[in-house]
Amino acid sequence: MKALAVLLLLASLLVAGCANSADTGVRYVPEVAGVVVARTPTGPDWSYTLENGQTVTVPNREFIDGLQVDVGQLLLTGSSPKPWAYRVLLANHSPPDSRWPPVCYQLIVGPGRVGDTWVETELNLHTDPPAVLRVPKAPTFTAERELNDGRLQPGDGLCLDASGQAIKLMLLRG
Repeated sequence: MKALAVLLLLASLLVAGCANSADTGVRYVPEVAGVVVARTPTGPDWSYTLENGQTVTVPNREFIDGLQVDVGQLLLTGSSPKPWAYRVLLANHSPPDSRWPPVCYQLIVGPGRVGDTWVETELNLHTDPPAVLRVPKAPTFTAERELNDGRLQPGDGLCLDASGQAIKLMLLRG
């Protein structure tokens, strides 16, 4: 009986220790998303014009990974937990691979989850607590593998469209 109790205790500790960091991280939810068509420095800040004509000004210190956005990249911004901005690069697949959507702003997935209307993934920023990006899931969202209990596998690719919605989960590992 004692052996069974010890095994149950060890199993519960193992499960608790394997909690997904997306469950405990600081969530960044975009309020504005769009592809940058022009950027202009305005003192210590940057002014970005998006494809939809909207202009967004971002203080230089608000980029959560320290990297500024260039023309042609997807800009995500929000105000919680503090004002922030993040860039997502357009995936360049040469020769074109039919598995990939024609337009894919690609994130390499960290631990994460898929919900009914959203996808969230830990950003590889080495912060404590981890930074977790939560984006809306497009109605046409597809995944190349079964999403067991909604958990993402680190190293998969997540495609966002030009409006910042998750459109496809790509299996990047063999």
